[in-house]
Amino acid sequence: MRKTNGFISLALAALLVVHVAHNLARLGTGATIEVLQSPFPTLAWTCVVLSILHIGLSGGTSATMLNDTERPPSPRKKRHLVLKWATGIVLALSAGLHVGHVMGFVASGSANFFWGSLLATLVFLGMHMYTGARSLLKDIGLPTPWKTAVRVVVVVCTFAACAALLAVAA
Repeated sequence: MRKTNGFISLALAALLVVHVAHNLARLGTGATIEVLQSPFPTLAWTCVVLSILHIGLSGGTSATMLNDTERPPSPRKKRHLVLKWATGIVLALSAGLHVGHVMGFVASGSANFFWGSLLATLVFLGMHMYTGARSLLKDIGLPTPWKTAVRVVVVVCTFAACAALLAVAA
């Protein structure tokens, strides 16, 4: 279950990078990445489905870990699990607001709401990916010492995406 969740998380991260890049280009210049234009709604909904799968599998792996009688989790591991769930819940709420806005279910009221909700989603996504870097590496079978490199990439990409979004919004 952990390995499946790890690969779903990796696929989700890759698709979200494409989603963010495409939309920043579209919002900033009005241009679209042509090859993505037609399948873009499918890509976006694939992100939603993978997110739901990730949440479900994360719940399953968390329950398994917390109920492990042979190797019960340490207090430190439990705190880290709480942090992953906290960042994940805030991200899910923010992403839900984003999807609701795009679908027309959440009235924006102003451009500030739109840009603020996008910025919040990017920040919470970065926080969640930063927090889960070591777990992801372990789940997909990569060396966990790469955690620092993955975290640096997450911080740089999050900062770049937020800066680009703020430039587009200005």
